[in-house]
Amino acid sequence: MAALLFAALFVWLLRRAEPPPQDQVSPPPPPQPPKQPAAPPVHVPPVIAEPWRPPTPPPQPVRPPSRRSTSKSTREAEIGANSTLAFIDTETTGLSRDDRIVSLAIATMQAADLRKGKFKLKTVHLVFNPARPCHPRASAVHGWTDRTLARQPRFADHAAEIAECLARADVWLMHNVAYDRPLLTREFDAISRPILDRPTFCTQPIALARQAMLQWLRGDDRRSEH
Repeated sequence: MAALLFAALFVWLLRRAEPPPQDQVSPPPPPQPPKQPAAPPVHVPPVIAEPWRPPTPPPQPVRPPSRRSTSKSTREAEIGANSTLAFIDTETTGLSRDDRIVSLAIATMQAADLRKGKFKLKTVHLVFNPARPCHPRASAVHGWTDRTLARQPRFADHAAEIAECLARADVWLMHNVAYDRPLLTREFDAISRPILDRPTFCTQPIALARQAMLQWLRGDDRRSEH
């Protein structure tokens, strides 16, 4: 009996002397760094996009317009005291190269009378059948409808009268020579009749210079008020 008790005590002591199993041993926890106080939140104001504006050009000095014309017509005329002037104006079916003349106005006078302020005019005003419809914008300018123009004579019916009237003048004056002169040439070419060659004078630069002068004077008046 004593031997059994001694054996049990020996076994108990051996078990206490054995190291614990590896899976039951846990490593010590790593040291934790001290906690830093949280920084207060930074307030960022919202960005408001400004509307886009075109760049402002630098102010330009205001100068009076030049009296010299910046454009010259082919064979530009020098109007003499004894010149016979023909003021020519046309209305057309449109602005393309295929458009035709709807109406033609010619007013002739002496340059000497113009210098004296005496307007002794001889006028011719003719309306034609262009044999093609007018562009709506052209009709809005000259007021002629296709129905009315269809009952008018052709340009060829008055070609001799027009050529005679133009031949009496030494200088042809037109508001836009580059536009009106080719129109007359095409109409005479269409009936195989050569057109006379006369010096031309374009009144458009004068009108533009006058308009620029008036605008400059109005601007000068506004500057004098301040």
